[in-house]
Amino acid sequence: MTQKTDRYTISLSDCLEDIAENFIYAESEYSHVPPFVLVPIMFEAVNDLIDEFSTNPEKYISDRLREKIDEAVSEYLAAA
Repeated sequence: MTQKTDRYTISLSDCLEDIAENFIYAESEYSHVPPFVLVPIMFEAVNDLIDEFSTNPEKYISDRLREKIDEAVSEYLAAA
């Protein structure tokens, strides 16, 4: 069973400015800063989270997602 990975691509360029805007909104002392100033730092933050997730995914997988994992594994094993 092969899976095309391109459907799982996340475009950070589409969301980093939104992340920076949300950060600026939450941290009012930065309200005078345009989002593009923080985009490189938000990229680092997202990259750090991906690294942490890759080394400790259990920390981020909710009970709902655990159920989905169990279902996917069961379906895969049943089809094998």
